[in-house]
Amino acid sequence: MTQKITDGTLTQKRTYNNFGDLKTQKDQVFKLELRRKKARIAKKEETIVKLVPRKKKKKGFKKQKQHVTYHYSYDERDRLIKVEKGGKKNSRVTVEEYRYDSNGNRAWANVYGIETTGSYTLDDNLIVYGDNTYRYDEDGYLAEKTTPHGTTTYSYGTMGELREVVTPTTSTGSVTVTYEYNALNQRVAKLIDGEITEKYLWADLATLLAIYDKDDNLVQRFEYADGRIPVAMTDSNGTKYYLHYDQVGSLRAVSDASHNVIKEITYDTFGNILTDSNEAFKVPFGFAGGLYDTDTQLTRFGYRDYDAYTGKWTAKDPIGFAGGDSNLYGYVLGDPVDFVDAEGLFIQFAIPFLPEITITAGELVTAAVASLASLISGDTREDASSKTSPITPRRRKGVWTCAVVACCNDNIPNNCPEKNNQKCKQAVWKHKNRSIAEKEAEKRAKRRLKCQAKHVTVTCTGPQGQIYHRGGK
Repeated sequence: MTQKITDGTLTQKRTYNNFGDLKTQKDQVFKLELRRKKARIAKKEETIVKLVPRKKKKKGFKKQKQHVTYHYSYDERDRLIKVEKGGKKNSRVTVEEYRYDSNGNRAWANVYGIETTGSYTLDDNLIVYGDNTYRYDEDGYLAEKTTPHGTTTYSYGTMGELREVVTPTTSTGSVTVTYEYNALNQRVAKLIDGEITEKYLWADLATLLAIYDKDDNLVQRFEYADGRIPVAMTDSNGTKYYLHYDQVGSLRAVSDASHNVIKEITYDTFGNILTDSNEAFKVPFGFAGGLYDTDTQLTRFGYRDYDAYTGKWTAKDPIGFAGGDSNLYGYVLGDPVDFVDAEGLFIQFAIPFLPEITITAGELVTAAVASLASLISGDTREDASSKTSPITPRRRKGVWTCAVVACCNDNIPNNCPEKNNQKCKQAVWKHKNRSIAEKEAEKRAKRRLKCQAKHVTVTCTGPQGQIYHRGGK
């Protein structure tokens, strides 16, 4: 496990428990402490260190610590039901409460004093949530949202990618937000009323390398260490900023090279922004490391867009039930404290870094720039389904649990089914011997696929919390 990361200016240190779970993460600006109970995070402490001017005649700055503690409670299905804020038990304040229906839809919530109720169809489509009403199209994609301020419409492409959002008409008119994609389903451009405002350069489906303006001038470049979210950002003037995250990868603070806090963001547990200390300072990353769009209030994760207000995706999981949830619109089984879904496909443990892999920004930039033309033009033959990966199984006493995803070989004529949610299948098997668990899970995944497999990805969790991974592309 990585214990220290530094570039000479910022140094991040980490500690882990006996099962390899993150226990503490600390740098000069942000400190995170986690305590678990029954494999779930039960307590989280966050500390932001700010530099403030000394009083009166004293020169320079002093450190001021801003500390907050959260306590989490779950129901019998491990869904989040209560969030308390505060330290000692008798001084805690309940700030969030949630109740769910039989298929995991949020039926009622009280978030920082605002109470909402929701109703759904048998297909888990939203009908009403709070003061808003919703309508879905024949393919199960969110088509309209009507609020007291008007109606927002949503349009999608053939792969279910969000293509256009038209906001309600106000005194200044409505706004049309349009997105462009390449053949890998990577969002490569954003347009406002027909004018390009941003272009995106990706290393893969969830790793954003840079943002450019309409004239291809660099706006922001991102640097990575050992995880899926960047640790630093350089703007068009060459100024470097550092990005600080919580355990799921939500951006909590931005600091400069002198450790001054430039921006601080707070969220509720499902990702609604509560406060933003510097809205004028734009950073694309938001809740759980997704690409947040201030114009639509949606967060992009790989294949889908997430609405933090409802805690639901705007579209069904493109790989169907292989994603690990019987509710195809549900977000991480109702537990956004412990899980993430970085690609909009699979539920995974909320580890914002990869324990045994280090990726440098230079390597990512070199690989991405070499294929920039093909990414933007869409001239590529790589199947986006090959990017899928299995959920990380929960640790079970005395056995290895292996999850395997097998995806069909589209190079063989008429081999793959037409429906995208049938192109990959997942199976899980457990055994005291890892090799046996792996082989049995793979055999069952291929059997469910009912066609010749091309890519097989394996993730196993051992009895002591060990993680084994094989395959993928």
